[in-house]
Amino acid sequence: MGKTVNVVDSHGRDAKCVTDESGKCSVFLVQTYVSSEAGNATLRKETRNPQKVTISADGCRSLTYEFESKSAFEERKSLDCSVPPRQ
Repeated sequence: MGKTVNVVDSHGRDAKCVTDESGKCSVFLVQTYVSSEAGNATLRKETRNPQKVTISADGCRSLTYEFESKSAFEERKSLDCSVPPRQ
């Protein structure tokens, strides 16, 4: 069983994945969401930039960074699990 990795964006939306045998996992951060005002559901696109993302896993040093999203893209980040997390 791999490590559970938690990813939280700047709006508090949480995504989780479990690492595979090579220590990798993938999550998707969505840019669209449904809001409901006065009972009317509306599909909205997130337009606030920059986005701030925190990636963490037990026993690893967390990684927090910001990026600006203008369209769909793929980004790869690595956690440092060889050094104990800061207390």
